[in-house]
Amino acid sequence: MKKYVLTFICTISLGLIGSTALLAADLTCARDANNKITTRQECGTQPDEQYITIKRIAFCTQSPTLVDAPASVISTTGCTDVFVSSTGVEILITPTGATLPSFIDPPAGTYTHAYFELSPDFRVKTIQRFAESAQGTAGADGRGEGTICWSLTGTINNARATTPHMATCGTTEQAAAAGVGITTSHFNAISNLNGILDPDMFIGDGTFGMALLNANRALLPAATRTGNGVVGNEAMIAAWKAITITTYGPGLTSYVGALPNTRGTNVNFSDGGANITNFGAADLDFILTTARTGGTN
Repeated sequence: MKKYVLTFICTISLGLIGSTALLAADLTCARDANNKITTRQECGTQPDEQYITIKRIAFCTQSPTLVDAPASVISTTGCTDVFVSSTGVEILITPTGATLPSFIDPPAGTYTHAYFELSPDFRVKTIQRFAESAQGTAGADGRGEGTICWSLTGTINNARATTPHMATCGTTEQAAAAGVGITTSHFNAISNLNGILDPDMFIGDGTFGMALLNANRALLPAATRTGNGVVGNEAMIAAWKAITITTYGPGLTSYVGALPNTRGTNVNFSDGGANITNFGAADLDFILTTARTGGTN
């Protein structure tokens, strides 16, 4: 997997203006005229199903701030919550769309940043079709070989000592449909630096930020890997971005949300592209359009 696996692409505006990537996005999988994947290195594509759990969304009049030091607490001064759930609400995203939670109307105004808190577990279920035959990975049940590859049930830690094998392949749609499972990508670090003991738990450049926080919204320390995972109990991913959001006051603003999810999973290859290792979490596209529903200008 790439150093930055999780990407947000946010467009939040009146009338939908251009979107901007929160982190450098994975490359989109190349396809032939028959819509079969031709790329033989890591790439991003749309899964059949993706599950994310949203805990908090806020609109802010200034950027949230966080010092890059363990136990530092993020400041969300100037942020107004538009959705909050202590346990989180799981959202199912499919190619036809997703049902988003209802928003609480904030005071009228122009907000300069969006802030999100999410569960660190992203789940993907997918069948992908390739122009050339590939093998399922050696550690996968029923390894298989063919142009149709699909996800298996299991968990991938973002920071880890070795990469788990959770995909297999076959030659027929029936074989794929019978065994397809859900792979969970667990973000125990923001960056995936295999072989290095201190993975990043925070990244940002002043216009965006992403961090792994505990339940008290304090930055988690990097932990040493043990086997395929790391020690620690991560509570949430926090992410924020500079973007313009216009609201018109309680009862006067409509919100139309979308999760296109065009690169919701990354296809991970090994052995020079001969094997499909797994289908991990990749880009999360979140688009929100606001408009006035009543009152006067």
